[in-house]
Amino acid sequence: MFLCHNSKDKQDVRLLAKLLLGQGILPWVDETGILAGAQFVPEIERVIDQAPAVAVIVGPHSMGPWQKQEYYAFLQRFVEHRSEQGRMRLRLIPLLLPGAPQPEELPPFLRGFNWVDFRDRGLEDRPELRKLVNAILADANTKTRG
Repeated sequence: MFLCHNSKDKQDVRLLAKLLLGQGILPWVDETGILAGAQFVPEIERVIDQAPAVAVIVGPHSMGPWQKQEYYAFLQRFVEHRSEQGRMRLRLIPLLLPGAPQPEELPPFLRGFNWVDFRDRGLEDRPELRKLVNAILADANTKTRG
């Protein structure tokens, strides 16, 4: 699970990563996912190409320049691979942090997805956390039942 975020929202992203770990989900965050001595861009590209799910996180600082590039790459992957058989479809999940702009201010393509909204009750909002976890696990559960 890739956590695509603005570095200015890192504090909330760290908390979200901790909450996901508590739910048995391994989040990928750049500061822990890229080893010392590794090159930043190739590592990000590798994860973007392989991650089964991405949370595009929008917080009070909106989307940052690097985050936008990651989002565009994930959106391209989503469109290109959604109909390919034998390739796992990417789960793209918009996530709104407390202080995030209104959904209509999201990028136009991102508005078309159902989002997880932590704006009212913060990251401790259990129903929204459950909604996120269910979305992340949806494809894995479908494949194990089929």
